[in-house]
Amino acid sequence: MKKQDLLAYIGIALTIPGVGLLFLNKATIVGTLILIVVVILFVMYWLQNRPPFTILEADKTLDFQDEAGNLAFLESRVKIRANHMGITQFWFRGINADGTIENIKIDGDLIPPHLIKRVAGSIEVYKQFNQVLTPGKVTNIALSYELHDSFLGKREGMTHVTSTQTKRVKIRINFHQRRPASDVRHYLGYGSQVQAELEKPAVPADRLSVECQFRNPKPGSYHTLEWDW
Repeated sequence: MKKQDLLAYIGIALTIPGVGLLFLNKATIVGTLILIVVVILFVMYWLQNRPPFTILEADKTLDFQDEAGNLAFLESRVKIRANHMGITQFWFRGINADGTIENIKIDGDLIPPHLIKRVAGSIEVYKQFNQVLTPGKVTNIALSYELHDSFLGKREGMTHVTSTQTKRVKIRINFHQRRPASDVRHYLGYGSQVQAELEKPAVPADRLSVECQFRNPKPGSYHTLEWDW
């Protein structure tokens, strides 16, 4: 529902007590008015306290380019919906790796070094929109970069951290044809502590890929796909 439509419905609702004067007793009218005011306050509070964006879909794909794990390519595609007026940027935060990150691109355009922000060991970059987004506007953005010397161990993993309201997440890993996975696990955690091991994701017979999906993850939680190879 658009905000303009919602305000129109609220205006209609406010006429109910006046109409009720013709048919209802005083106590019923007062009760109805109080209920309407409470609903209006709740709706306005909800509108004002939503995050700037809702992530409708987040798809992450990690592709290994060599057998040793020296080079991998990560692409994150998000479909976002703006929740407030005046939004001009979308930030990707918490980008980090055990090795080095190079050739960061947004929608295929290379991010120049002076626009790459480094905070507490993590990288932050942003998408600048050509025009101000209006509430309800849905936009697709693609972030990609190379990972060098980041997956050199016999046991490795890839983590998705949920930082804001998100509807659906899909994580896919494509292993190199000469180095399939021997075992794969899926963990859910909060903060620095693992919360639980979830059901193992399905792995094809050739063990060259793995994929998992989950819906409505809680902000502050993280999902990790861990594998041995």
